[in-house]
Amino acid sequence: MGADPFPTVPAGWLLEQLFVADPVHPPTSGGGAMRPVRQTDAVSARPYRLAWSREADGLRHEIFEQKLPSRIGFATSGHTGASRSWIRDREQLRAEVDLLRTILRTDSVDAVITFAPAHHLYGFLLSFVLPMLEGIDVRFWPMTLQHPVRFENVSRPLFVTVPSALMRLNRQARGLASYESVTVVHSTAVLPAAGRSLMAKRVTDLRLVELFGSTETGLVASRANSGSDADPWDLAPDVDVVRPAMGQEGGLRLRGPRLAFDEGGVRLDEWDMDDSVRLLDDRRFVFEGRDSLLVKVNGRRVYLDRVEDLLRAVIPCKDLACIPARDRLRGEGFDLLIVPRPDRPLSVADARRLCRPRLRGIGQPRMVSLVQGIPRTATGKLRLGALSGD
Repeated sequence: MGADPFPTVPAGWLLEQLFVADPVHPPTSGGGAMRPVRQTDAVSARPYRLAWSREADGLRHEIFEQKLPSRIGFATSGHTGASRSWIRDREQLRAEVDLLRTILRTDSVDAVITFAPAHHLYGFLLSFVLPMLEGIDVRFWPMTLQHPVRFENVSRPLFVTVPSALMRLNRQARGLASYESVTVVHSTAVLPAAGRSLMAKRVTDLRLVELFGSTETGLVASRANSGSDADPWDLAPDVDVVRPAMGQEGGLRLRGPRLAFDEGGVRLDEWDMDDSVRLLDDRRFVFEGRDSLLVKVNGRRVYLDRVEDLLRAVIPCKDLACIPARDRLRGEGFDLLIVPRPDRPLSVADARRLCRPRLRGIGQPRMVSLVQGIPRTATGKLRLGALSGD
């Protein structure tokens, strides 16, 4: 038997990699020094294992209470432009973990397999803090590592995914069949087609949980085993909607105790998200689309993340993205970028032919380009600034 590709590392090693040792940022106006989480290849590109089940409960909670900085800075993804830092304190992190524990039913999970690097808020909570406080072993599985989806001595795994990881699980769905149960968690407002394909295969007792939120807000809402993008989201119990009004559609404005602190240490009272929703009642909404990916084609509102989902189902590719663009004749429009698969030759003409019936009534892309790669954040969001040259 070969060496374990997931070498066990101590918690102290991970903390050293995540937090710069010097200098510590000065105390903010809210009190307490802040340390920013940093991105390094050691925690985002290499596999490792944290064996929390071997550690005593008291030690694990001591690490959280005494080893973690009292205030931690998380950088935004850079989806819509320059990244900036938002601060969270330990109380907010613990409150969010308590919510995630209930939503993900972690009392029935015996291992965490994560594709989400710990330098992002989503990964920090689900790849590090939650497994630590729950005493669950966690393996970080970078997308560059080829490994079977079946792990020995694991019966009820929680897979913490990013979009490309959902595609991997869908391709290896048969390998999930031997598990007693599987929980898959994903965190983007539009679930990739691979997620619903995985659910439809019914290879085991599988529960797919979607989380809705941002670096600024933390967890906002969740839903499980949704049948379509039109299914409603349930607000987290400590989050309230400021707008839109009941039954209306519009930009989502929130308030709640887990909203982040700004770089000056002042906690946000309310926050406008880059998302449009239709509020069904005071605790549920339907996601309509991301405002930064909204264009009007021939006077019709088109959310490009929804267009991408339609096209992924018919265009064989490694990746694709729809980019807002100005059209001199029609005003707003969009361009389509495609990363072809090495084993499936694709021409621009082929892509346009596949687009026509799929996008009938919506609008066709202004330009179609075949590219080698598309800039994305660690959690799979499109980096619009990198594409526009900002």
